Amino acid sequence: MYSQLGQFDKAVAATNQGRAIEPDRVIWEEGLVNLSLAQNRYGDTWRIATEALAKDPEDPTFHLALYTLAFLANDEAGMAAQEQSLASKPDYEHFGLSLAADTEAYHGQLKKARESTQRAVSSAVRGRVLPCHRPMK
Repeated sequence: MYSQLGQFDKAVAATNQGRAIEPDRVIWEEGLVNLSLAQNRYGDTWRIATEALAKDPEDPTFHLALYTLAFLANDEAGMAAQEQSLASKPDYEHFGLSLAADTEAYHGQLKKARESTQRAVSSAVRGRVLPCHRPMK
């Protein structure tokens, strides 16, 4: 709720309270990584994402955050690494394809972006997952 109101400091505090109560749930790190991105705290984003991936290498949220950081740094190798990490997991392949499509569109490669979007949709439908769905741990 706080983050939707732009009250990021309160959102971080509430997330840290939840994390103190349930330290083994990855959802708290997911929230913190997204909050740090929203606040342009890229060092924190990188730290949270890499530490969380060490605990849960399957979680797409952290790959998405690292892709975003690589995009902002114009780090094509970093973006490709995160795309590959997502593509190697059939349930999350569509995330990587969607990221590629967005990046291609950003760079004016609209035909490639459309093709990547179509592949992302096909992957999501094949996996019967919604673009934002992931089982809770």
